Parts: sequence; C-alpha cells; structure tokens
Amino acid sequence: MQRFWRLTMALLPMVWPLGVYAQTAATAVPAVPKIADLRLKEVEVFDPKYKSVRMGSFAMPEGWIFEDHSVWAYDQIYYPFRYHTTLRSPNGRVFATSFPTYSFMYPSGALADRPRQGPLLGPIIAATRNTTAAQAVHQAIVVPFRGKAKDLKVIGWRNVPPLPAAVANKQQGESIVMRIRYQLGGSVIDEDIYAFFEKVFTGSYTGPMGTSYEHHRWLRYAHSYAAADGALAAWYPTLAYLSTTVQPDPRWQELFMKVYEQVNAEFWARIKRGYDNIRAAGEMSRAISAQNDAMIASLRSRSASSNASQERLSRGFNEYIRGVERVQDSSTGKTYEVTSGSNYYWRSAQGSIVGTNSTSDPNVGSTTGWERLTSMR
Repeated sequence: MQRFWRLTMALLPMVWPLGVYAQTAATAVPAVPKIADLRLKEVEVFDPKYKSVRMGSFAMPEGWIFEDHSVWAYDQIYYPFRYHTTLRSPNGRVFATSFPTYSFMYPSGALADRPRQGPLLGPIIAATRNTTAAQAVHQAIVVPFRGKAKDLKVIGWRNVPPLPAAVANKQQGESIVMRIRYQLGGSVIDEDIYAFFEKVFTGSYTGPMGTSYEHHRWLRYAHSYAAADGALAAWYPTLAYLSTTVQPDPRWQELFMKVYEQVNAEFWARIKRGYDNIRAAGEMSRAISAQNDAMIASLRSRSASSNASQERLSRGFNEYIRGVERVQDSSTGKTYEVTSGSNYYWRSAQGSIVGTNSTSDPNVGSTTGWERLTSMR
C-alpha cells in the first residue's frame, strides 16, 4: 500500500508556484473546510480476495466516497497485486488517487533482437534504456487513467525530493511531479501526479537460446491530488492530512510477500518444466488461487506488532511533503524541525540553525559557538 502524509501549506515545496503555468479561468475558489472542522470516520479496507484479511484503515470525511479497484492477478509474476484507489469529495470536484506499480523493461543478450512495444506481461511495459521518468508517468498513468478526458493537456513536470526517503527507504532513482489539466463535468481539473522512477535493476536467465538479460526500472509510489477550477492549492493541506491517517496492516503486507514469493516460485518451476511463458502464467494462476486458505488462517491468528514502524513511516511522509526534517542536538537530546535539502545543520549559541552542504567547521575562525546537529532520518 502506498504511504502518504500531512503538510503545512506555508512550508509545502510541492505546490506549483503561482504564475509558473497559465492558471485556470478566474473563478472564485470555494471555501475549503478547516482540518479541525472535518467530521471524520474510520474506514477499514479489506483484501478484495481474502476478505477476512484487513489491509489497513484511514480516516474519511463524512459524505466522501472511497473507490477501491484493487485486484489480485496471479499471472502478473513481477507484481501480483494491482492497487488502485480514489477518495472523492461529495460533489466529485476534489479527489486523491493511488495508482498501480509498473516496471519499464528492456532486454539484452539472447532475446535483445525481439521487437517489443507497449504492455508486455502484467505490469511490465516495454521501454528503452533512454526512457525518462516523465515518459513513464505519461505512458503508465496519464494515458490509461486520464487519456479519455476532454481537453487533456500535460502542463509540465519537475523533479522533487526523493519519495523513497520519506518512507525510510534507500531506493535510488528519480522522483517527479507532473501537472495535467482537463475538463470533467463542465469544470477544469488540475491534477498533480507524483511518482518515483527507480534505478535500473538487471536480472538474467539462461535458456535454449542462451543467456538473456532483463533491465527493469520500476515506477513506484504513483499517486495524485486533484481539484476543480483553480482550487488545488487550497485543498492540498486537507488532502495531505487525510493521507496521514492511512495505517497499513502488517499482516496484509506479510500476506503480499508470501503470495509474491509463491507466485514467482511456481512460475519459474513451470518454466523449467517446459511451459511457454503465457501458458505457465495461466496454469500458475489457477494453482496459486487454490493454495492459500492455510496461509490466510495463519496470518489471521497473528497480531500486528509494528505500530511504531508505521508511525515512523507516516511521520516521514509528513516531513517530506512539508519540505522539512528533524535534527537532534546530541549533547542535550533536544530535537528541532528544519527545512530539508542540506547535508549538514549547525545550531549557534544564540539558537539560530543554519543548513549547509559544506564540510567546513563553522567554528573555525568564528567567535560564535556552533553545535553540529544530527539528522534523525
């Protein structure tokens, strides 16, 4: 499941600056309810197939609509769960969406000369070594999910701080946000799509035709915020706050890993027994579907024991979207919130905190005493 966040508008670095792009028609932006005034209710989400397994929960304002299009697809060996949800306001003019995970793959070695384009097996999309993050978002998210929208336009995109860092993950790659605009129900919708395009991962296998290599770049953490008629910036704090209430259930995460391992083991076993790829995927899907009752019973009997971990992940995204991080004075144990983006932080004797990328010690040649602060990420 995706993990999301809270923000403070004044510190939000992700909102598109006014004037960077042409704004929507000059209409009055409706008042946005204050977060403190929201009447929230807890919504529990259960697995679409293993219905007794709780995926997690989140808080939703009364009257809002949650749409869950998630499905298991055992023939999609690289990522057998397609997670896709939308949270909408009662009038449908404000919404947040999570999108599935995809891999952009290009081959080399024995099968490099086989022509490939478009979708391949499951979440795998044909790519080249030069495919960019913006191209990946457009091909995997914009076209299939918004391609039929009236007057669809890509307004622009830009890089943002690494999304994985916000969930204590050290994956390397490129994080971007893409602004799109389109017509929906007579209104102009602005939508910001965030995604992370992972660094290339290479796998190999040897068959009758020799050794082949698959080079994968995963498109992860794809999600968006949208609002009608110029109101997106005003709705950002509310949408992001709602996202901080998401609490994944570790039992479901364990279920996913078990099914994932089972799917892969079964698929490659069938490949070795001589099945072609398509037949192996279909046979494997039927076999996996019949094997999971015992696993579900086992998961159900185990208690969730990672509340602290989930709290840390939620706080990480909170800080990420607000463009801040926490640092600590090791001599006193006191923590401070600072604007992120620097490698080093120093606190003066007078209490001011300065961020820098320089390795130089500010105490050298200075009469002001500086204390080095330690990042808590």
